Amino acid sequence: MTSGHVLSVEYFQRRVDPFGQAEPSNDELDEVTAAVRVLATDAYTRKDAVACATAERLLYAIQVANAFAPPMHGAASIVWNILVRAKLGTTLRPHLSAGCTIEDMKRQVDAGVREAQQTDHLLFDTLAATNGMTAFIVYGKNWEAHVFGFVHQLVSLTQRTTGPLQKMVAKMIVEEFLPAVDHDNLRGRLMERIGLDVSKLDRLGDPDITTESLSVMNYRTAVTLVPNPYFALGSFYSIEAAFPDVCARMLASLRRQGLDEHSLEYLSLHGEADVHHSSEWMDALQACPLTAYQRACVVAGALGQLELRHRGLAQHRERADLALRQVPRLPIDDAERAERDAVGDRQRGAGVEPDGVVHHVRVLREAGVLGGVLDDEEIVLEDGVRAEGDVALRLLHRHADS
Repeated sequence: MTSGHVLSVEYFQRRVDPFGQAEPSNDELDEVTAAVRVLATDAYTRKDAVACATAERLLYAIQVANAFAPPMHGAASIVWNILVRAKLGTTLRPHLSAGCTIEDMKRQVDAGVREAQQTDHLLFDTLAATNGMTAFIVYGKNWEAHVFGFVHQLVSLTQRTTGPLQKMVAKMIVEEFLPAVDHDNLRGRLMERIGLDVSKLDRLGDPDITTESLSVMNYRTAVTLVPNPYFALGSFYSIEAAFPDVCARMLASLRRQGLDEHSLEYLSLHGEADVHHSSEWMDALQACPLTAYQRACVVAGALGQLELRHRGLAQHRERADLALRQVPRLPIDDAERAERDAVGDRQRGAGVEPDGVVHHVRVLREAGVLGGVLDDEEIVLEDGVRAEGDVALRLLHRHADS
């Protein structure tokens, strides 16, 4: 291993079997440790865009290669541990208090969910205003990237819970994974109908997939591997509570695009089931004799999830707004043209200009030492981290079946 390859995604994708491969030398482990400490500082403290993208790609690759479990290979375990500690520290600490009451726990988490519904979910109204399926395909790629490993993460959470909370998580696994057609396949059916072949999706190589989408999956995997399960319980509650509104908006949009109910079954099912899931989840959290600090961990886990999700959806909405201004119009009648022109006027009034589109700059796959010193006990992530250079929706260049 040389300094030029010390943090290569490809290197860690091949370092999975701790017994079938030679362990790196002490010098190599020291080199990895020094490099990843610097990367963690640049990514999560200094908010360097390239460093952030590199860190999230490394975490994603390592977690997928190791079946969403902590890696056992010496070098991979060092990289994973340092990056996860930095990521969770900077995501959770701003939301973590010394403790809260049962009432405050529910109030704070539900307030975060409501804010997501009122702001982040406007993305789906923007997608509905585009012609064809291309905008949904780009969103679908990112959805697949961040939802990857969902059942694995629930299984991990069952190992860290006990009693009624463990039974609640296990019930959710059964409902996700054991129906005649499991939820992954239902979602795959939907993706196929909009024109996305999930089996061919390159989650680390597709330029339409953003750093933020990788970040959400990395966060959810990491919190389910922390011995304290309450961060993960809060994270999953926020997912279940927010998703029914997403389903309702997407169902309305995709029905207008002409999709049949068989293809939309995933959204119809979750639009109803997740209302019950989130209610049961919160009831169980309120009924269990949690300490004030454990309830605060639930809040932090939920708000951390919603914060990372917000960044991704906000970026998708900006792209969709820009793409909507650029896409060639299909023939429409006079009334529909007037309505859509009004939409365009509102966007122009908001200052959305097509020349603001930035093109994707592929993140370096091999990162050397980036400079800086890490103290992984004092990492603070400021709001608004966003990797620059991600690809905009390329609606001018391709059309999908509607």
